[in-house]
Amino acid sequence: MNLWRELVCAGPLQKAFALIAAAATCVVLLMAGPESFAEEGRKSKRSKYAITADKLPGAVIKILDAKYTGWEAQPVDKYIIGDMHNAGRELYDTNVLRADFDGDNKNDDYAILIRISGRQGGKLLAFIRNKNAVYEEHELAGGGGDFIHVYPKNKEFDYLAPDKPGGEWTHVARMVLNVDAIGSEVYERAVGVHYYTDGKFEAETTGD
Repeated sequence: MNLWRELVCAGPLQKAFALIAAAATCVVLLMAGPESFAEEGRKSKRSKYAITADKLPGAVIKILDAKYTGWEAQPVDKYIIGDMHNAGRELYDTNVLRADFDGDNKNDDYAILIRISGRQGGKLLAFIRNKNAVYEEHELAGGGGDFIHVYPKNKEFDYLAPDKPGGEWTHVARMVLNVDAIGSEVYERAVGVHYYTDGKFEAETTGD
C-alpha cells in the first residue's frame, strides 16, 4: 500500500525506479527458495536422533573408510528441509541417526545413508553395537531414498501388508516395536521401515 501511494504521487522517473526496485525484491524472494521462508518462523527442531557424521564413533568411521572410499553422508535436499520446517515436522536433515535399534535400552547404534564419490545411488547402512562392544555392519535392502528418520519404539505405526497370502499389498496393518526402527523415505511417496530382530534387519513399507 505504501508503494502504491508513492507511485501515485511520484513523477515518471521516480515511478520507474520504484517499479525496478519492486521487481528486484520479487526476484530475490524467488531465488531464496522454500528453506528461506522457513527461516522466518522456524517451527521445527532437529530430532534428538539426528546427528552429524563427525559424531559417529571412531570404530564406525574406520569401517566406512575401509570399505567405502570417498563416502559421505548423503545431503538432504534443501527443499525437503524447507518443507519439514514449514510443516512443523521433526527435522531430520543429516541422514545420520543414533538410536536403540537392537533394544538393549542404549542409544549406541547408528544408521547412515551414504553416497560414494563417482557412484550413483546411496547405501543405507546400520551399525549395531554388540555385547562385546564391537560394531556389526548391516546393509539395508532397498537403499535409503531421500532421507532417513526414526520410528521410536513402543509407538504404533501403520504399514502395508498383503490382503491375503500372495495377494496385493493393499491391506493396512498396525505394528508396535520394542526397538527403534529406521524409516527410509522417498519424499512424499513410499517409506520403508527397517527393524532389527533376531540378529538381522527386517523391512516393511508404510505406504506410497
